[in-house]
Amino acid sequence: MEIDIYQQCPCHAEKKIKFCCGKDVIGDLNEVLAKNRSGQSTAALDQLERVMKKSGPKDCLLTIQTHILISQGEIEKARESNELFLKTNPKHSTGLHHRALILLAEGETDQAVESLQDAMDAITGNEIPISLANAFRMVGIGLFSQGKTIAARAHLKYASALKGDSDPELGRMLHESLASPSTPLVLKQDFPLAPTPPNVEWEKRYVNTFRALDRGQFRKALKFLKKIDSEFPDQPIVVRGIAVVNSYLGRLEDMVAAWRRYSRLSALSKLEAAEAEAIAQMFDDEPLAAPISIERVTFEISETDLVSELALSNSRFAVSDPIPSDPFEEGPAPRWNFLVLDRNKVSSAEDLTLDNVPNVIGEILIYGKQTDRPARIEAITARDHRYEQVKDFVKATFEGAIQGEPGSQAIGESNAMSELLEWRWHLPDGVTRTQHNEMVKAHRDYLLVEEWPKLVFHVLNDQSPAEAAKDPELEIPLRALILMLENATQGQVFNEELGARIRSKLGLSEYERVTPEENQLISSPILQQHLNFGALSEQQLMMVQHESMAVGNMRALKQVVAEALVRPEMNSMPRDVCFSMMAHFTDEDQEALGFLEQAKAEATKAGRPVGVYFVQEFEFRLMRGLTEKISELLQTIQLNYLNEPEVEYQLVRVLDRFGIGPDRGPIRGGTPQPAQAEANAGTLWTPESSAPVATQPDDQAGKLESEAKPSGLWIPD
Repeated sequence: MEIDIYQQCPCHAEKKIKFCCGKDVIGDLNEVLAKNRSGQSTAALDQLERVMKKSGPKDCLLTIQTHILISQGEIEKARESNELFLKTNPKHSTGLHHRALILLAEGETDQAVESLQDAMDAITGNEIPISLANAFRMVGIGLFSQGKTIAARAHLKYASALKGDSDPELGRMLHESLASPSTPLVLKQDFPLAPTPPNVEWEKRYVNTFRALDRGQFRKALKFLKKIDSEFPDQPIVVRGIAVVNSYLGRLEDMVAAWRRYSRLSALSKLEAAEAEAIAQMFDDEPLAAPISIERVTFEISETDLVSELALSNSRFAVSDPIPSDPFEEGPAPRWNFLVLDRNKVSSAEDLTLDNVPNVIGEILIYGKQTDRPARIEAITARDHRYEQVKDFVKATFEGAIQGEPGSQAIGESNAMSELLEWRWHLPDGVTRTQHNEMVKAHRDYLLVEEWPKLVFHVLNDQSPAEAAKDPELEIPLRALILMLENATQGQVFNEELGARIRSKLGLSEYERVTPEENQLISSPILQQHLNFGALSEQQLMMVQHESMAVGNMRALKQVVAEALVRPEMNSMPRDVCFSMMAHFTDEDQEALGFLEQAKAEATKAGRPVGVYFVQEFEFRLMRGLTEKISELLQTIQLNYLNEPEVEYQLVRVLDRFGIGPDRGPIRGGTPQPAQAEANAGTLWTPESSAPVATQPDDQAGKLESEAKPSGLWIPD
């Protein structure tokens, strides 16, 4: 569609082209736009250059030129064109939003946010140009890359509001930002401003913040809130609004201070205060805990073969994978590398206990003699209690071959929290999944309830939780640390009562249950975990169920399902589906299988398809290594349930997931061999693994193999 002289000018929306840049440029403008639409951007730019030489750098020509240059990634040229435009139109919305995109391309995301706000403030009239949707979208993506989740979502939501339903990609990005496991649960909400409170002096002024936000003027909304706060200080709704809008703008220092101020207001419940402080801690530049250096300790040795033989014969060394190249990039690859254990290996799974399981405390690399340096051992470990352990053990083991004193060099950094939760075990052959799971659960609970309170955190004034619990001024920061800890995996790995146990150990009271008003929904996933579920209406329960499913809030979802099961009259959540979900929530194998049997029984009683629950049991048994009934169960599915909705699709998904691969034979006949679920070799385990991880015997290089990840929660229709 061609433009004519009576249309709005590309550079000044309030003027027609005839009275702005003149009718003489119409023909050239149409040709430029036609070439750009057909993908001939270079030709369009060339023509623009010719037109500007003839007609001068008219605003409409510069505007289009800048747009095309940005889209082509010609950022330097785009900046020149944009600055020329802004020189005569310093407060022009289009020029300012182009500047925002240029700044974003140059990596200046914070400045891009401010320039985009300049553009929004410069808009006159009631209509917002839809072209700004792309600017909000691009800035939002840039904010995501910086980890500014709240700001990113605010920008993407405004872009989506401008475009309506015309850009499903925006909807997908917004959904994925909430569903992503990498997004902390405390951030999986939209952070809207609280509704306007009635009968307050500042009511009308507070309404102005919503008007500003509706126009994408985050900065102006913040100005309104600060003005109210200066006259009516410490109003919780206003103080929280300041924190929220600072978060929209991605102003980290200001948002941290604002959330922290909000958390200290006396009107807040302890749970609300802890949530606000948790957000502040998450974005604070100050690290939560002191860093721990990862050290490289170098020992010069006289004889490589002797050292290798001593290491191979010592039960506190475990052979690790060969390294194809020198990790320090200083020469040839090491000849050997070993894991250093804190105690002797356990030879039999039957003898394994938490008291004797060996922990990996470091690693040694053995290098041969080189032209410019002697043979050496490089020991790698964290500079905490393990540092001296590794040094002393290496010295004692290779005493006759070590020459001189070792040198130490920092090669990385970790922190006490990570080191506590990232322990590594070296397991003997034959450890079953059940044995492994029981050990992991007991050890993790011990570490978090008994050892975590001893760690020192900066946010607690360089005290441990055990010490900080005695200081009332540190209660909210301490509660925030526990809140983040208990929600780190959204209730799927840690003990369900972990937070309560830690709070009890530290002498902190438990949170009161939250009861929202009729048919209202509390959007915070943290507050949803502490709802008074028994007092909720069926509609409220379903709203919480929907929200919890969307963000993976398993703690809240489990309570919703449990509440639905004690309401026989509740039809919104079929009882078979509820029992199926309960099977997903439990760590106990027999309890989970019992829930699945109840799901089958309830589905049969209600006349609903039951096959999906047999598939769920099949997947569960494979995942937990309960292989004794696998063949019989698979035959049952093949013979009786393949024609039911979803059954064949879900069965194929499970078979593929567990590597029962392309040659498995027809789904409707034959019995494929299930993947081996029990560990049958010596294993090296880390807490990130959901099961023992197979390694080679000690006389070979160790090899880590990642297991198939558990599927997400799948609920039958």
